[in-house]
Amino acid sequence: KRMKGEEEDEDGRPPNVTGSITFTPSAPSSSSSLNQQSAKKKERKTMAFSSSQQISIAVSACTLVLAILFDQIGKRRRRNRLKNDQKKKVKDCGAFVEIVDIPCPPPPEKHVVRKLANLKFVLKDIFEVSGRKDENDSSCGFGSPKWKEFMKEKRENSNSNGNNAGVHRVKNAAIMDMLLKNGASLVGITHMDELAYSIDGQNEHYGTPINPAADKRLPGGSSSGSAVAVASRLRDCDFGIGTDSAGSVRVPAAYCGVYGFRPSHGMVSTKGCQDFAKTFDTVGWFAKGSKTLKDVGDVLLKPADDEKYGIKEPKQFAILTDLMKLADPQGSAAVASALKAFGYDDRYAGKVSKLDLGERLKMLCPSLRTDTSGKTGLELIRDKMHATMGFEIHEALKEFLAFLEKQDGSDQATATATATISNKTTTTTTTTSGLGKFTAQRIENAKKITEQDYENLMKVRGEIREVMDQIMDNGTVLIFPTVPGVAPMREGRSEEEVQAWRMKTFQFLAIASFCGLPQVAIPLRYPDAEGPHSVSLLGGFQTDKMLLECAFRYSAQMQEHFPNYVITEMMKSNPAPKVPGEEEKVNGNKAFAEGKYEDAISWYDKALEKKKLPAYYANRALVYLKMGKMEEVEKDCTEALEMDGKYVKAYLRRAKARMILGSFLEAAMDYEEALRLEPTNREARSEMANMQKHLESGAMDASMPKDDLEIARSFI
Repeated sequence: KRMKGEEEDEDGRPPNVTGSITFTPSAPSSSSSLNQQSAKKKERKTMAFSSSQQISIAVSACTLVLAILFDQIGKRRRRNRLKNDQKKKVKDCGAFVEIVDIPCPPPPEKHVVRKLANLKFVLKDIFEVSGRKDENDSSCGFGSPKWKEFMKEKRENSNSNGNNAGVHRVKNAAIMDMLLKNGASLVGITHMDELAYSIDGQNEHYGTPINPAADKRLPGGSSSGSAVAVASRLRDCDFGIGTDSAGSVRVPAAYCGVYGFRPSHGMVSTKGCQDFAKTFDTVGWFAKGSKTLKDVGDVLLKPADDEKYGIKEPKQFAILTDLMKLADPQGSAAVASALKAFGYDDRYAGKVSKLDLGERLKMLCPSLRTDTSGKTGLELIRDKMHATMGFEIHEALKEFLAFLEKQDGSDQATATATATISNKTTTTTTTTSGLGKFTAQRIENAKKITEQDYENLMKVRGEIREVMDQIMDNGTVLIFPTVPGVAPMREGRSEEEVQAWRMKTFQFLAIASFCGLPQVAIPLRYPDAEGPHSVSLLGGFQTDKMLLECAFRYSAQMQEHFPNYVITEMMKSNPAPKVPGEEEKVNGNKAFAEGKYEDAISWYDKALEKKKLPAYYANRALVYLKMGKMEEVEKDCTEALEMDGKYVKAYLRRAKARMILGSFLEAAMDYEEALRLEPTNREARSEMANMQKHLESGAMDASMPKDDLEIARSFI
């Protein structure tokens, strides 16, 4: 516009210049006029050039701005895609290798109710599954990208040689067909540790699934994905299938806070499952609830060989004291809560003992008795389990390891394997290219076990199994924490800490694995905990269904008592300030135990002067009961119950006093309330039975009104 204006204004001024100017055109022949016109033209050309340069610069600037803008938009889109991927991983906790939808077939008859009807499950990536996206490449991923390459080459070689000509068709594993047949549907294939050779849940190729119960802690392995999926109810799954050779179901169950079961060796079919360590391999499972855990067992477990093994009820319990010493305080609380739950059952009264299993095995097994290493019995079993498994694992993977060496072009090929632990990257040289650092190290160690070593180890194993059969005979159940404590942190641990935890944990796992015994892990929680805890029940060979029944029947009571026992254990390690009157109460208890009832009453009076607590009233009531002062007993127990309406001891003591006073109806109501709070309370049941006999015709108190007698008799 400015250029156009300059061309229209003959005097060379921009059109927007203000002011009034009058001029007279000069004659064209004048030389000064010609010079002026020439100068003006030159000026206009210069201005035109300057304006065109400005336009060019402006266009370039706009182009640059647009380029930067589009680049920023692209970066933002990439960031959003990354965030969405991360959100997706958080959403499914990184549990799945592949999402599948394989429904169960229709029932053979319309009215047939199947055991697992409408339930959904996930499957560890160690089983053959027909219908997977990559079924022409590999039957299972086995936690390793190299395994897929190995299986693909193996099939191609087989087809080129004329064997199994045509496209390879993978069949379902035996357990999958059993689950589908009984009404369950498969909804996902889950991640696992590389070659199943770890109990942490970390996989250097595919990452570490997120533990939904403690996201900064490890999920446990090697059946990590199945445990995570069940804990989070991903894709609404009700249970998950894994494998357990040396703890690969029990550890993730404990870390993620779900039920986990390892069956007796050979009790569940392993057909269609990739071999790992043939005499250790079992198919285990996870569940959110104890009933589902039991129902899956009813479908998968074979019948016991004979009546000796098919025991239906525990006969006695043993606490493993050597493992209790290795566990944290919450582990002791977990065992205490299990004993409390079993203690409610009259059948198990007085049937609990303590057992140092390691020392017992060292004493009874000749091969362990002569050991001079100074290790404990459980440490020796752990080491022998590792060596025995190592030989079997190396045998199972021989062909695969040859494939890895062939890929490197030489039998002595070396490769660098790296792993990131505690935010540090470490490097090592190994002859197993393409494997993670720790997997490669374990395989290298396994190569050192000779066939003669293996034969000797199997003899020792036979001795240990024979002694364990004697210990577990007649329905003994061992109770101990599943693992030493809560799951380790995902990051921040040194290699020494990783190894130390691993070696300690295997002492808890080796018993069932080395002896082929069943074990159920029961989850326990308390408020503001760092992570879930777990208590285990271990039974004799083929007592699988008995253990599942115990978990189903008693686990709710275990959970109910666990928080209180945790508080007790924590107070032992961190004593709280004394409650006012506590010292006087202790003195009163001591006087009562010595039969000095008057002194005991005096001490309890002093305790109540300092602080009125239900325990002080109830303790004083017990002394009055011994002294025969029933009105005082009733009064003190009533005071205690006004403060704590769930104080069972106060109900029992008041009921006793009321019976003696002839208030049968009120006594019966107190016993009823005590039974409502503790349904298996033996004292309340016994006293109710005695009352019923007392109220029979001819046995009633003459002072009791007949109408009250009839009401009490009817109430009972």
